[in-house]
Amino acid sequence: MENDKVIQYGTCRYCGQVTQLHVDEGYSTEELNELATENCNCAMAVASVEKYHRIEEAKSNIEEIVEKSPEALKILNESILPVAAGLISKVVITAGDEKVSLSTGANGNIVVEKTITRKVKKTS
Repeated sequence: MENDKVIQYGTCRYCGQVTQLHVDEGYSTEELNELATENCNCAMAVASVEKYHRIEEAKSNIEEIVEKSPEALKILNESILPVAAGLISKVVITAGDEKVSLSTGANGNIVVEKTITRKVKKTS
């Protein structure tokens, strides 16, 4: 038996299915409903969890790719939700020799891409 765990019930916010949860004491109804939604197998709950994971992965990818500009990092992080929701199709930030774009792929993935430009000029 799990120590200090109690049985609580939460409701999926999409389909209304009630789920029995073994959790620590002190969870609010809202938190229990969120846990129930995360564990529900209805199509909307599964899609919501997948979207959440794509957003978290995009945040991680942005942190990894953006190296030189804290301002670009901030703008891209603030753009994740509108891009994931389909409100913005693409965000492009150019800072110095780096161009970073944030967009959605054909399968709904959030794509973070960086291009580094080096200009070579020779004069004779």
